[in-house]
Order: sequence, then C-alpha cells, then structure tokens
Amino acid sequence: MFTGHLMLMRVLTLAALISLSASLLANTAVPGGIYVWAIPQGATTVTYADQPVMKVAEHALIGLPITLAPGPQSLVYQQNGRTLRHHFEVFDKTYSEQHITLENKAIIKVAYSKRVQRTTTFKMNPFREREHSETLEQGDKNLLPEFVDLVEIGISKRYKKGNSVYATAYLRNVKNLVNRVNKIFNDNILDRIYTNVGTGRSLGLELGAQLKPTEKWSNFIGVNIFNLDINGAFTYEENGTTFTEPIDNNSTQYSINLNSTYQFNTTASLQFTLNYLSERVTAQGKDSRFYSPNLTFRKTFLENRLAATLQWQNIDMGLLNSNEQRITTSQQGSFFTTTNYIYEVDMVSLNLSYNFNSNKNKSKFIKSEFGAKEF
Repeated sequence: MFTGHLMLMRVLTLAALISLSASLLANTAVPGGIYVWAIPQGATTVTYADQPVMKVAEHALIGLPITLAPGPQSLVYQQNGRTLRHHFEVFDKTYSEQHITLENKAIIKVAYSKRVQRTTTFKMNPFREREHSETLEQGDKNLLPEFVDLVEIGISKRYKKGNSVYATAYLRNVKNLVNRVNKIFNDNILDRIYTNVGTGRSLGLELGAQLKPTEKWSNFIGVNIFNLDINGAFTYEENGTTFTEPIDNNSTQYSINLNSTYQFNTTASLQFTLNYLSERVTAQGKDSRFYSPNLTFRKTFLENRLAATLQWQNIDMGLLNSNEQRITTSQQGSFFTTTNYIYEVDMVSLNLSYNFNSNKNKSKFIKSEFGAKEF
C-alpha cells in the first residue's frame, strides 16, 4: 500500500515558466503545421526560406505552407561568425475539408485530418530518474508514434461589432496512445513508465463565443465537453517474466477557457484569463481538476518602445486551490498511490522591455488555417 504525501514545489522561477510554456508546444512538422526548434546557444539570425522566423523563449517557430511537399527542409543561422544549417524532415499529412456558406452568413465546415504525432525525447529516455521520494520515472525507448484520425463538423456565425459564435462536433481516434503507467519497484517506491497503452477515442462538442459588450471590452469563452475511452493493455517484464495488464477506462470530461480584455486606451490594457480542466481518466487512474486564473496589466510608453507588464499569476489568496492537482493511480491487488501536487501560487512579477529598433516588423509569416488551429 502506498500513501502519497503533499509535495510543495516552490522552485519555479519566471524564466523556468517561460521555458516550460515553449516546451509544451508540440512539433507538427507537416504541411500546414508548425516546426519547433530549440535554438543553440549563441545562434543568431535564424531564417527559413530567406525569411526571419518567430522566436519564443529560445525556441524558433516555423510555419510550414500547406502546399509544402514532404521531405527534407533546413534552417539557416549564424553562430560564432559561421553560417550553419539545421536540417529537419517534413512528413506527409492528409487533409479533407468542405465549406458551406449559408444565406445568413453562417459557415458550415466539414473536415478530416490524419497525422502522425511523435512524442518527446523525455518520454523515450530509458534511464530511471527520481521524480520524488515515492516514485521513479523513465521512458520507453521503443515508444511508437501516435496515429491520429480526426473528423469534425462545425458551424460558425459572425455578428455585428465583432461578436461571433461557433460549435464543432468531433471524433478523434488515437492509435498507440502514449500514457503513463506504474509498476512496483520495491516495497515503498513505484516505477513510472511512459508507454503505448492501446487506443484512445474521444467524442466531443466544442462551443465558443467572442463577445464585445463595448468597444473597449472584449471577451472570449470556450467550452470543450467530450467522452474519452481508453482501451488496450500494458505489457512489461519483471524478473524475466512478461506481464500484461488490461486497460479499460471511460470518462466524460470538459475544459473551459476564458479570456477577458479591457482596453483603457491605445497604450494600456487589463486582461484576465482562466484555464480550467475537469477531472480526467488515465490508463491506471485519474487526475483531479486543475485550474489557473491570471491577471495582467500592460502599459506602453515612448511611442510603444517601452513596455511595462505587471502580472499576477495563479491567483489564490488562500481562498482557492489554484495550480494544484491530485494524481491517483492503482492496480487491483498490487498498489494504490495518490499524490497532491501544489505548485507556486500568487506570483507577482513586473517585466520591462525596450525596443531599440523603431522600424516596424516587416517579416512575413506563412499563414495556415490548420497550423493556427492546432496551436
């Protein structure tokens, strides 16, 4: 029997949070997607197709044209006075889509896409590392990529003054679903492994609205409700013996995204955001709800050259349970573990930035409807 203890993590700095936000961007090196590349230390002037690329937290984000043929591509960058190239592969992806415009300016969209979702090297690292006092963590060097099929049908309509609504029903099937599973390492330590656990199927409905009560006040709310079914098996070896554990989990879950922005004038704005994830199932258990409210005030000076941003992240004030999540896993007749992860809350930061180049950014980035949707 394992009992999880409260683990308080107070070592996250603002720089680490920025780096984390970039690392969460999935790599979709397909036509119409976005390729994410970690820029080497000391590298400057990164270009793709003779155009500067977007940079976010020491990562380069490259929009790939939907008409791009699959095959090798390269980036050009400068490092220590030398011109170097970084090569990457663009993989094929099938798109199928139809649009129908109705007389009342509503648009109906039917789409099908198929893609290969490759996992991160972290989940393929076969060497154990200590997550905390009760858990070791490792990846699977034989991890297979996820094959994702997505069918969507939706309707959207625009109204006057920037208001709009949309609804999308979808079916998403994932073969070789990657998930975390646990097995016993010794009497009081679990071995957590990222591996393929079978098939995950989601049937859901996404609703959203853009609302502008006044010219200066803009709001967006999106709700995603879906049923997730995980079906498969977890196979592992222990002391030369192969074990297979069947997996069959089903749950209805949802997420809510809220963004409210008030523009005081052309140089000052206040923005509130809330991201909420409901309780959701995993291969061997469940993750509790997770939410994070944030407030940001931004003010620019000197013809927008100087920008000051005051952020209040993970608002809690001792009244909420922000940035906190309980992870529970179990195996009948073998183990039970539950750990409540509490991360830093009520973080207040002030950022100042100055743009020395007064010229407008004339960089042109390739637009992709599917690439923008995936991010």
